Amino acid sequence: MAGVEFRLFGEISVASGDSVTALPAGRVGLVLAHLLLDPGKPLSTDHLIDDIWGETSPDGAEHKLRVTVSRLRSALEDAGVGGNLIATTPRGYLARVARSDIDALRFEDLVSVARRSSDDREVLGALEEALRLWTSDPLSSLSDTPTLDQARRALVETRGDALELWSGAAIRLGRYREVIAELETAVTHFPYREQLWGNLASALYHEDRQVAATRSLQQARCALADLGLDVGSRLMDIESKILAGTLEGKKRPAASGNIPASVDSFIGRTHEIHEIHDRFGTNRLITLAGPGGSGKTRLALEFARNGWTSGTAWFIDLASISEPGGVVDTLATTLGVDQHIAAGPMSGIVEQVGSARDLLIVDNCEHVIDAAAEVTRQLLAQCPDVRLLATSREPLRIQGEAVITVRSLPVPSEEIAESDAVDSVRLFLDRAEAACEGSRGEASLESVSRIVRMLDGIPLAIELAAVRTRTMTVEEIADRMDDVLSAVGAGPRTALPRHRTLRAAIEWSISLLTDDEREAFSRLAVIQSDFGFDAAVAVSGLGTDATQNAIDGLMEKSMMLRTSASGRRYRVLEPLRQYGSEMLAASGDTELVTQRRDAFYGSMMEEAGIGRRKEHREWLDLIRVERPNIVTVADSLLARDPEAGAAMIDFVAQYWVSLGWYPEGRRLVSAALDSGGITDGQRAALGAAGGHLALQQGDLDAASRRDRSKYGPGTSRDHEPDRIPVGGARGHGGSCKVVPAQPRDIRGLAGCYADDGQSRGGDDLGR
Repeated sequence: MAGVEFRLFGEISVASGDSVTALPAGRVGLVLAHLLLDPGKPLSTDHLIDDIWGETSPDGAEHKLRVTVSRLRSALEDAGVGGNLIATTPRGYLARVARSDIDALRFEDLVSVARRSSDDREVLGALEEALRLWTSDPLSSLSDTPTLDQARRALVETRGDALELWSGAAIRLGRYREVIAELETAVTHFPYREQLWGNLASALYHEDRQVAATRSLQQARCALADLGLDVGSRLMDIESKILAGTLEGKKRPAASGNIPASVDSFIGRTHEIHEIHDRFGTNRLITLAGPGGSGKTRLALEFARNGWTSGTAWFIDLASISEPGGVVDTLATTLGVDQHIAAGPMSGIVEQVGSARDLLIVDNCEHVIDAAAEVTRQLLAQCPDVRLLATSREPLRIQGEAVITVRSLPVPSEEIAESDAVDSVRLFLDRAEAACEGSRGEASLESVSRIVRMLDGIPLAIELAAVRTRTMTVEEIADRMDDVLSAVGAGPRTALPRHRTLRAAIEWSISLLTDDEREAFSRLAVIQSDFGFDAAVAVSGLGTDATQNAIDGLMEKSMMLRTSASGRRYRVLEPLRQYGSEMLAASGDTELVTQRRDAFYGSMMEEAGIGRRKEHREWLDLIRVERPNIVTVADSLLARDPEAGAAMIDFVAQYWVSLGWYPEGRRLVSAALDSGGITDGQRAALGAAGGHLALQQGDLDAASRRDRSKYGPGTSRDHEPDRIPVGGARGHGGSCKVVPAQPRDIRGLAGCYADDGQSRGGDDLGR
């Protein structure tokens, strides 16, 4: 199915377009996983029952399986991919899904492609695509069954094979540092794989780290002995050649020009390195654009060290210049050009570069963007073979430029908290160990995952936070992440001033904004998740055209990201958003802008409630996307204006029932009922909503209590409240409409909140 991907790595989910929907993790998820592991092949009812329920198979198991399949189809319908993907045949149930649309099976197929290839570059391409799919352990959100256990083990071993093939090909191509960074973690997951240990030792040796190579082989011996295994002949052969200094391999090109040597490990960015290499096949100018601290300079230097083999590489740092005229002077000084020649330094630069196929890295262009663009244009026009790699917080915008956006490192999902295979986690652990020896072994992966998520995967922020391990535990750092600007530490004294603290890096970016951009940036900080353009207009208060211009500028200067390729949705990285909140507080406008935000989302939910019957599918799609903002605003309104908050939560609960978000819906309803200051009518409506949410979770006792709780003070079953609110918040203060109350008991709740056919309470109920 075009544009649809089922994800079995981590939480079971389905992606369609720009939307990713988590699917139920109970028996519904188990049935789906079994069908997806063998798509197109019918699985019999007996097989599914035996595998999922096992020896404890209940009476009426076939009926329960039919109900489970019905709920699965409903979940797929709600996700927008269609319940007809699950077909019923005389031989059982099957999934009408191609292998290429299932991440775990595509992973296996890519590894198979690599196994069959004799071209190292083709091997690397297939395996790097495969390994990028491995975002978390497979099927980790699902309980154990014999089939799933076998599938998990097979996928893990396939990953081990992939790492062996990848590291072997990378060593043959001289990419030793990437191998070291990857395998230092991999051998902890696969201590029994001799080839991984051997490839790690080989890469260390070829990086002139013979002592480290020997030590890794000693670690291999210990690891294998702990498992009751002997060292094989291949590993012994590598060890003898390392000790004799005769291990062969492709020598890494010697550093050229003025590229500085690396002082620590380079983690991640393999895809970006390859993209730069490929883009230089068609473009002579590439700009690495991204927010401050995203690692643009480090990526450019790493490409020069390990990806550039055609000529001399030069690093031209514009960070310290303050005047546009300094661009030419800095370039001439770096290249050793005589600046006193009659024709001027630019002519000398052009003459020296000439027709050589050199790489010039022009770093930190953003504060002298016009001058940097002009010098780059002249070099492209007069030096036919030069390659230019610029770094900037915004593109140069000249003809022939290819822009590669340097994004944050990937972070673990909240559902799968512990994963040391994710690049952001690996970076933190590596830098923490460098700052405080032994901290890697003591670190809680769950806490590290919390840290890198709150830092949005920004490399500079992660490295600064890791420095804190000198004086704090990882858990203490994680507990302070609500204020990331204070929680992270200071960088090296030798770093640029704006890279010594996260705050300084952000302040440098803020200084490059226009007044409207600065105003929009601070006001949009009240929205804690991604948001649409209409929300931006409402919250910023700048008007449609000015808001669009401000967003365009913020995106170009890497202060805001676009999160949807098909629509106008945007996001501000968390550390930047927190700084924007400080700016807004300093302006004294926080309360006013928060009211604008709450009014916008409150009115949206009121409109959703009014359109619930006629446009239900469209509202479900929107609410899935806006869920974090809706919850934030519901909590905010409840704290400021309980009646307005309760009115919004009444509408929220209706949709949370349809979408199966029962625990969160119950929390919101409970918060509203416990808040005080709500009307008896609201208490009745919310009591009914809470009862139905509890009923859907099978919590009959809580459902009965919620049913009784709808009778507030002064009411009884003989005296229902006269009116029940059905409206959402409007304006700044919030208001709601009321309609005559309808007496309901716990048996009628499904009709009250699920008469749109979206309830998951039975086999195709309402369909």
